[in-house]
Amino acid sequence: MIDDPELRGLFRAESEEHLQTLENGLLRLESQPADTRILDDLFRSAHSLKGAARMLEVDRLETLAHHFEDELSAARRGHRTISSEGADRLYQGLDAMRRLAQEACGGAEAQVDIPRVLAQMRGETVAELDPSPQETVEVAVAAEVPSAITPVSTSPSPNPGANPDGIASAEHLLPELTGPILDDDWSPVPFKIETIRVEPQRLDALMTLAGEMAVTTARAVRALNVVSELGDLWEEWTRDTARMPVSADQAKDSDRLKRLGELLGRLERTGDEEIARLSMVAEELVESVRDLRLLPLSTVFSLFNRMVRDLSHEAGKLVRLEIAGGTVTADKHLLEELKDPLMHMIRNAVDHAIETPEERVSVGKQPEAVIRLNAYRTATRMVIEITDDGRGLNEKAIGEAAVRKQLLTEEAVADLSLPEIQRLIFAPGFSTMPLITDVSGRGVGLDVVRTNVERLKGTISVESCPGRGCTFRIEAPISLATTRVLLVGVGDRSYAIPIEAVQMTFLVSPKEVFPIEGHPTIRWEGLPVRVVALAELLELPLRTPQRSPSDEPDWPGVLLTIGSQRLGLFVDSLVDEQEVTVKPFGGLLKRVRNVLGSTILSTGEICMVLNPADLIASLQRRPNASVTSNPVPELGSEAKKVILLAEDSITTRTQEKRILEAAGYEVVTAVDGADAFVKLRSRPFDAVVSDVEMPNMTGLQLAERIRQEPKHNELPIILVTSLATDEDRKRGVEVGANAYITKGTFDQRALLDILKKLV
Repeated sequence: MIDDPELRGLFRAESEEHLQTLENGLLRLESQPADTRILDDLFRSAHSLKGAARMLEVDRLETLAHHFEDELSAARRGHRTISSEGADRLYQGLDAMRRLAQEACGGAEAQVDIPRVLAQMRGETVAELDPSPQETVEVAVAAEVPSAITPVSTSPSPNPGANPDGIASAEHLLPELTGPILDDDWSPVPFKIETIRVEPQRLDALMTLAGEMAVTTARAVRALNVVSELGDLWEEWTRDTARMPVSADQAKDSDRLKRLGELLGRLERTGDEEIARLSMVAEELVESVRDLRLLPLSTVFSLFNRMVRDLSHEAGKLVRLEIAGGTVTADKHLLEELKDPLMHMIRNAVDHAIETPEERVSVGKQPEAVIRLNAYRTATRMVIEITDDGRGLNEKAIGEAAVRKQLLTEEAVADLSLPEIQRLIFAPGFSTMPLITDVSGRGVGLDVVRTNVERLKGTISVESCPGRGCTFRIEAPISLATTRVLLVGVGDRSYAIPIEAVQMTFLVSPKEVFPIEGHPTIRWEGLPVRVVALAELLELPLRTPQRSPSDEPDWPGVLLTIGSQRLGLFVDSLVDEQEVTVKPFGGLLKRVRNVLGSTILSTGEICMVLNPADLIASLQRRPNASVTSNPVPELGSEAKKVILLAEDSITTRTQEKRILEAAGYEVVTAVDGADAFVKLRSRPFDAVVSDVEMPNMTGLQLAERIRQEPKHNELPIILVTSLATDEDRKRGVEVGANAYITKGTFDQRALLDILKKLV
């Protein structure tokens, strides 16, 4: 282990970044074996890792990194080409290097046999070695392995599952996925992000706030001194007046009272100002520290490229993982806790949902399947979608499995709507598969995924189209520090409902409530929505045994929306909206139905924070219950419009991307026109938004190149630029742009309005 704590921390950060770069690069290299830029990047990472290991005397890691560098150097010189099988052998060396790096940073001793790993990387037959009895091999390989490096004249076998364009950037530290993923001895390692990188500007802002906090605190201390002086004066005046006869001179008292009034005035002014300032600075400081914990989702997403590659090879399937939204940020703890649920669902998709290439071709699909991992943000939530184009859910098999496992009766299953049947897959112990496999979790069901997501104050839903695929959608808060809630009154108590689940509040006349199949129902936007008293769901005493339309005023209520499900709740009163900190229950109450946790309100009252998903599930468990649902569209019918955004300024690009994503578009960014033109050929787009002045290829050149391709004749092109002369606009029209927006008068509403008209 490296003795110096500071050097150890630096090496942990640097080594894991280089190792992740090598892993991602190998994935890309399998599909692009002749790409010299990828080889150059890999070579630089291997060289830097070797140098760092040598400096800190991590000798065994240096040896493996040096050999890795040699193999890449040979490929760079054109002497050899790295094949898919060759990449498998290099992955063995990569796994061994990761173990050695962990050991150097204080981890467990890495039982790695260096000569054996070197032989595996060279493609030598392991049986030819003569290991001593005490040697332990941690990297499992077959007895006979193909050559890791094949001659250039040999046709490479690129991996169809590699994802050259969708690999997320590993800017932050990543955990280890060591050893063969499908090894019987494999066991999950707790995912922990050891280090957070912070831009100097954010630290400067934090230090400024901390300085202001110190100054404001000193002012508050002076205000407290005024209070102390006031107390002393008051005590003196009280003692003197107690001794003085009624006829005593009033001049002295008048002077003291005057001083007392002055001090009171100073105290009032100073206290109000400083307390307000202190509160503001403290709030900004807390917000800044909270922002430091926000990390991009690529921190987790980049773990899955290698996993999908290995799983698809093991299962004899062709699967490509596409990643979008890796730049979306969320709380560090949230990322750590979401890693396992996401991994489980992706493994499930590869094992259960994706067909073999032969099966896919027989039903008219491409032999290569696609799993798409996408993330985006709403105003208050983060949404992660895992979509595959496989078989989709078999509703008949789900219903039969629910009856077989005695979760529901046949009659109850017959009464369920399609979305309700699909949601049965989240029931404890539920599975339609007769065989438990290593790939899809060794029998661990989606109920564990649901439990983990709900523990993070999130929700999970599913939409499926038979034969076309399935989408799992996770919604979770961006930060776990606080939650915005709506406070409602039931009886003499208040209950909190997370605001992200509240579609609206309403007042409804008792005469507007009508029965459907015996259930109280109201209309919302022309659709029927079932309603129920919150007290009834929580099994609390109702305020009155029976509400009478003749003598009751309008009833207050809350409309909840979770995915496609809707539920109206009658409450006694709508109290307030607050930002609260939700405290989870202790070990004795790990899971309480209908309740997420508790909080203390500003009044000092202890308040239960309700679980909207559980409230809907509680209604489903009631006899003959059926929650009103929106019709489930066919997969892809409600797909987001995809915008290609080309902008070389990272600040402008980030701002425009946020505007477009907030408006509901999916955005793919490009750093210049050349980058945009390449990405335009990778997938369909609904519109192009581009700057004009960019390196490599300008926006005008990009528009001209786009219009030269017949298939893009109708593709909307919007130019957003600081060039505002008539000549510039004329040039934009000549190259085929549909709209021209100048940055000097840039209005995001104008951009969105133009997109709405063109897309």
